[in-house]
Amino acid sequence: MYSRYAVLIFVVFPAIVAGATYTDAVARKMLTDAGITIVSSGGCSDQNNAHCTSLTGIHSEVINGAYGIIVFKKKSGCAIEVTGGTEIGHAAGTYSHHNGWKLDIHMTSCMTKYIEKNFQKVNPTHWKEPGSGYIFYNENNHWDCCFHAGCAV
Repeated sequence: MYSRYAVLIFVVFPAIVAGATYTDAVARKMLTDAGITIVSSGGCSDQNNAHCTSLTGIHSEVINGAYGIIVFKKKSGCAIEVTGGTEIGHAAGTYSHHNGWKLDIHMTSCMTKYIEKNFQKVNPTHWKEPGSGYIFYNENNHWDCCFHAGCAV
């Protein structure tokens, strides 16, 4: 039996499009909705202030790609705290923070154990995610995570 009424259901979510980038507000909401915290020493999100943590221009693959930070959180089961994004003050390069390919993540024993068990050790401080080729750099007090297969070792 057919109803006289049609019901339309719309689901709105940011699509993952190769090369797409997010605004700070969109990326921040996606991360917080996934239980990932974002902190900055200045308590701000201004991309032009090195004391802020900005996500302006972050690539979609970094946030919610197949090997992005949200998937990393789910796989690892670890609490994730982003301490660096696209703000000024990071090293330059094609796959840099400023160009939207890297996040700094507060280092915890949970994350370190997960990375050492599941990533390939490239050298004493560089670990490669085997499925994507992404490189996580151990910088002693945080993980510098590059979410592009072109990341340098």
